[in-house]
Amino acid sequence: SELVGGLPGAMRLGLETTFWCETYNAALPYLNEHAQPGDSVWVENPFVLRTYQRIGLLREDLQATGGDIIGPYAADYALVQIRETGFDYYTPEAASVVQRETPVYTLARQGVVLLQLYKVR
Repeated sequence: SELVGGLPGAMRLGLETTFWCETYNAALPYLNEHAQPGDSVWVENPFVLRTYQRIGLLREDLQATGGDIIGPYAADYALVQIRETGFDYYTPEAASVVQRETPVYTLARQGVVLLQLYKVR
């Protein structure tokens, strides 16, 4: 909100800058164009990607996986929403991907990174 200085202010205060997988759709064109047939994509919530597949926004041959079932390094791609509490609370392995890997796609607004896609395998 403007009260905290928008996204940059929220980030400085340690507030969530994104939540509930609303940024996943920004990476769909990249995945549709660059992923190999049958590639797997790790995300915090794979059900969102499966919904995009059902409505025709994401290729059906891609395998949406993730959550707490497997870690991001077990997939071909890791789609990481840069969610402050997500790294400590829900997906600490995603923090490892962000620290160790180079993104192939980044979504940022007002200079704040909201989502990054990594080719991890």
